[in-house]
Amino acid sequence: MAEYATQLEGKTLKEKMELLVEMLGAEGFMAKWNQTGETISLTEYNCPYFAIGQRHPEVCTIDQTLISRVLDRPVEKSTCLLNGDQRCVFIIHPKKASELP
Repeated sequence: MAEYATQLEGKTLKEKMELLVEMLGAEGFMAKWNQTGETISLTEYNCPYFAIGQRHPEVCTIDQTLISRVLDRPVEKSTCLLNGDQRCVFIIHPKKASELP
């Protein structure tokens, strides 16, 4: 992921979201992002680490932390494949309450 660091500099949130989807794709994820009003979500339709995650659920925490660091924003996981959901969905929050995505 370090190879993407310079590509993220000075990018808008939407540009970062596009690059994040590309980064996740390189890791084997089928991902898509969506914005509805002020809410931005990232959906991962599969997980290349699902088998490992069944024994080591902390893998999900690493994924969530990576997304948060790439976007420089708080991220909340709302659904998870390991919990029996059909996909993993992350909600991306503004840096500050007054900031619009």
